[in-house]
Amino acid sequence: MVTSVMPLTAFIHHTGLVRTHLEKNSYPTKLLGFFTERLGPTLCLPAYEHMNQVIDDVLTAAVLATAESSSQRCRLCFQMLTFTLHYDASVYPVVVKVQTGLCFDGMKDPDFDGQITKEYILEDMLKLLFPPCTSENSSQSAEDATIIKSGGCERSNGLCVAADELQILLQFYEQLTRPGSFDMLFPRSSHFSDLQHDLIQRFPGAAHSGMGAGLMVLLEGLSSSYTLRIPTESKDDSASLGHKKWSPDPSESERCAEPHLRQIYTDPPLLLTPPFKPWVKEYHSEVPFDIITIRIRPEPTSMHCRVRLDDHNGPRMANYPIGLGNSRINILVMDESGMEPVVITIYTLHIFRESRPSLPMFDEYVMCGFIQDCGLVVRPNQPCGLEPALGLGSSGKPQAAQPCPSGDQPGRWVVPCLSCSDNRTCDWREVTWQPDYCYHPLLKQPQLQKCMMDRKVLFIGDSTNRGMMYYLMERVNTTLEDWDKAHDTIVYHNVNQGRTLISYSYYPQFWLHTSQRPTFQTALQQLIERCLYVCVCVCVCVCVCGLPLVH
Repeated sequence: MVTSVMPLTAFIHHTGLVRTHLEKNSYPTKLLGFFTERLGPTLCLPAYEHMNQVIDDVLTAAVLATAESSSQRCRLCFQMLTFTLHYDASVYPVVVKVQTGLCFDGMKDPDFDGQITKEYILEDMLKLLFPPCTSENSSQSAEDATIIKSGGCERSNGLCVAADELQILLQFYEQLTRPGSFDMLFPRSSHFSDLQHDLIQRFPGAAHSGMGAGLMVLLEGLSSSYTLRIPTESKDDSASLGHKKWSPDPSESERCAEPHLRQIYTDPPLLLTPPFKPWVKEYHSEVPFDIITIRIRPEPTSMHCRVRLDDHNGPRMANYPIGLGNSRINILVMDESGMEPVVITIYTLHIFRESRPSLPMFDEYVMCGFIQDCGLVVRPNQPCGLEPALGLGSSGKPQAAQPCPSGDQPGRWVVPCLSCSDNRTCDWREVTWQPDYCYHPLLKQPQLQKCMMDRKVLFIGDSTNRGMMYYLMERVNTTLEDWDKAHDTIVYHNVNQGRTLISYSYYPQFWLHTSQRPTFQTALQQLIERCLYVCVCVCVCVCVCGLPLVH
């Protein structure tokens, strides 16, 4: 970020986009951390310095080349620039492109991850440019201005600064006191490069553009003076780079001293009630029926804090399936600097998903059926959408008198509507699954309890499968004693007076990276192994998406 052109002052943000020859998309990362990972702790600082020097040379050349034709430039204006650099086998990069603004080309998800990164950098930029409005800061700024003013015209060489130059000095000093996530790029206390010396000699207007020996000496002196005032933990060469010491050793990381969230990012964006504030720990939001998943990415205030979703080992970012009604997402702010992670703060997000828009039942209606929704086609060779349901009576029940021999008979969903051509005219509260040529008899509770005696029932699937499990538990026990929107593995022993064991495992595990997600066979095997160690029962039944597969 260029904060002044004449004289030139610039800062570089810690975060950049990186793409290696092994990766298709770029990703945001801390630049110094990336150099440390790739080059090691010895070469990381020289590589970072070489990168800054190359950017310095480009900025200097641009300012000097346009100095004579741009004498009326705005001195206190600022501009964000994006540099694209190319590395080969050397630590000396080549600048291949310079763009105005923040340009995050090549990111896998520029609309979500890219926007979050941009907001981070813009927030850091505002903190650098504009101090917080407090009386303490105002008095400190006035004191700093007095110090600079008193020393401006009493130097041994008789150099005096004009009012606008004094304002530039004061602005630069204030930026040095609150760099945040920026490092000072130009001017630095180190000497000019050979290229910069050559450029200043070749352009006669340099002495009057703020790049000459006058004002630039004051800026360098101010930079050097402030750098020496910054306490460092180690006497190494990192202090000469003008940035705070960065240590790649995780054992030296600070504790999570500010256990708060900076922001909760979601896609699609949620309207939170109350509006997000770091110290408010509970929020509510409503989404329409057609929202079935929410991508959520909470960001902590401090880089030393870690954020997990739902539990200690949960993901940092995840796509959550949102069921009808209320869903709850816990956001854990943790301190992982010790031997064991510690949960310090818990934020709770309640999301209410509306039911499908429907009309109440009228006296005149038709029964409509569908195999699959046209917005989510699973079997391309079969039709989708509502069609008149043939072979059903006015009650919506099949006219066939034969009970179904098994639970996997072909069928369709049936719902009463005013018209099968418009799903908005349907009463979706009455939707049911109906086999095509038979019916499923409903067992009475004593029969169901006897049938379930000494059995294990294993459910594996998503929230629909989980809802079917709770329906079965309620039918067997008369009431539902326990209920949870779990996304892991749970085992229930309190079914049928302890004579039936029911377990459930959520699948697929969407919160894990694609390469780390267990296959269906692995997930099923893990569920079976866990249940086999619980107790010995006579029979095992596995249900996937509500259909019994194994008896």
